Amino acid sequence: MSGSIPVASLATAVGASPGSGPHAAEADTAHSAPAGGAHEAASEHEAHGGILYAPLRAVEHSTGVAVPEFAVWGWFIALVLAVVAVRARRSLSSEPKPGLSSFLELCFDGLSNLARSFIGPGYEKHLPFVGALFMYILCCNLTGVIPGASSPTGAMGPLAQAYGLNTTVALALCAFVYVQIAGFRQNGWRYLMHFVGEPVWLFPLNLPIHIIGELARPLSLAVRLYGNVGGEDKILHVLAAMFLVAIPLHWPLTAFAVFTGFLQAFVFVGLVCAYLQGTMAHHHEEHAEAQ
Repeated sequence: MSGSIPVASLATAVGASPGSGPHAAEADTAHSAPAGGAHEAASEHEAHGGILYAPLRAVEHSTGVAVPEFAVWGWFIALVLAVVAVRARRSLSSEPKPGLSSFLELCFDGLSNLARSFIGPGYEKHLPFVGALFMYILCCNLTGVIPGASSPTGAMGPLAQAYGLNTTVALALCAFVYVQIAGFRQNGWRYLMHFVGEPVWLFPLNLPIHIIGELARPLSLAVRLYGNVGGEDKILHVLAAMFLVAIPLHWPLTAFAVFTGFLQAFVFVGLVCAYLQGTMAHHHEEHAEAQ
């Protein structure tokens, strides 16, 4: 009995040494698997970080506040657009000037044609909101094409899973609130009658259907914009990582991403204009009935 103690101790000591047997290999594999998974997760975590990853992590470690990269890019884009707008306002002139003024005039004409084609008469009062919305979404979409940047509308990065829809949901809610306010201003309290529907005696059935349909609008706007822009950005980043040294096959997709960035901004704003046109059409119908 006493002679078995050294044998057991020796077996334990030998089994604990690295690479000493199948059980030890299994134990080493079991212990190294979590470490390897953590290392891969950390590598993936680092890979999705952009040029602002290190500064924002330093801020998080010092203050305990986690700020997503795409949120910083969204604030930066809003600040740049505000500065450009103020500068353009101060440089207004009846005479055409080359440079920024000519470019902004071209943008204004294009946005005016867009709003006129979707909304129709009376589009002028909605043009500031529609134009600002289009320019902001377009700049956010194209930010994802810049190496090291993160698109606010197609959020990528360590916090994208938790907060990725924040920007698109905020834009959709802004559009939703604006459309409702425009409807009340255009039609007064009669705007609520479109929730009742026709015929009036079916309002117990029409009311929940119309409310659900109205609330589905911002949801569809937010999810559509995030899914399309985010999917393109992720594919672009994967191809750029795969063919960075070899054949640059991501270049054609980059050009396509620029095109779809314009397209998604156009679709988002076009739908908002269609919702606005619906409120104005309701007003015109009431005015025609009154006459």
